[in-house]
Amino acid sequence: ENNYVMIDGDGDLKMDVTSGGTFMTFPVGTTQRYSPAMIKYNSGAASSFMVNVKKDVYAVGTYGDNLSLTESIVDRTWRVSSSAGATSNIDMKVMWNGADEVNGFDRTNARISGFSNNQWDMSTMGSASTASNGMYEMTRTGVTNMGLFAITDNNSVLLVSENTALLAGVYPNPAEEVLNIS
Repeated sequence: ENNYVMIDGDGDLKMDVTSGGTFMTFPVGTTQRYSPAMIKYNSGAASSFMVNVKKDVYAVGTYGDNLSLTESIVDRTWRVSSSAGATSNIDMKVMWNGADEVNGFDRTNARISGFSNNQWDMSTMGSASTASNGMYEMTRTGVTNMGLFAITDNNSVLLVSENTALLAGVYPNPAEEVLNIS
């Protein structure tokens, strides 16, 4: 926790992970704090995994409403990708500092939510464990969709607002009598 890769922007820490092994720690964090992720690759040929962590959790993954301002969550988003493709089968564990818990986050009734198909999923609830270094950790098994992950609790509302999700094309532009929206 004293030596880690400070991610600033869109960079990743890339490491090779062999199938069937134990959890491999990706020692990453933000300018504020250490926030590592651990990956256990369950099946397939050896693969490179890339991990990034950022402060803030957004309604549409990387944009939209900043849910860290209003929802009971951990103020971190982890991005996990693999050279084996988006459908690798992994178990993942993430760790955070208590200072990253915002808006009354309840670590005794929490989950790792993954972002796919333009929404945050609601995986099984559990209780975070206290790690030996005083940080908190949660594990999610059988992850097959790589992407963005955040720690939420049973009170978190992670819906995408209509204004945030509306992606529309207007034609012709400028419109006179008829306005087509697609």
